[in-house]
Amino acid sequence: YEEGSIATLTATPDPEWIFLHWIVNEETLTTNPLQITVDGDKDVVAVFQTTESITEHIVNPLVIYPNPAKDFITVELPANSQGVLQVFDSKGVMVSEIKNDIISSHQKIKLDVSSWADGIYIVVLNDQMKRSASKISIQK
Repeated sequence: YEEGSIATLTATPDPEWIFLHWIVNEETLTTNPLQITVDGDKDVVAVFQTTESITEHIVNPLVIYPNPAKDFITVELPANSQGVLQVFDSKGVMVSEIKNDIISSHQKIKLDVSSWADGIYIVVLNDQMKRSASKISIQK
């Protein structure tokens, strides 16, 4: 890349894996794809996690209904939740993300899933204090 140009990096997880975040020169970034300005040497690492490890050790499952679903799901959030709510398909691709400003003002989040393909999805709440997750099924 030429100095001053913008490089776009995309982290693509293998099946049964999800993208968690980038580490760019010791800074953690969650945007994917990631655009960075080429202005010198940079250490860039994509961090992934297996979907099995997320659901295997769920301490705080999320309440999600209906399950299975076809049009909408409702996610009940723990009190005082702050963080990011993310939904990943069975290939580990993020299909939805709701940021902190929306989560912190709601106890329930309603998501339109009507355009999602049939299959298993993992809903993850990355809170400041803990990670909560649950599996859902979309069946049309």
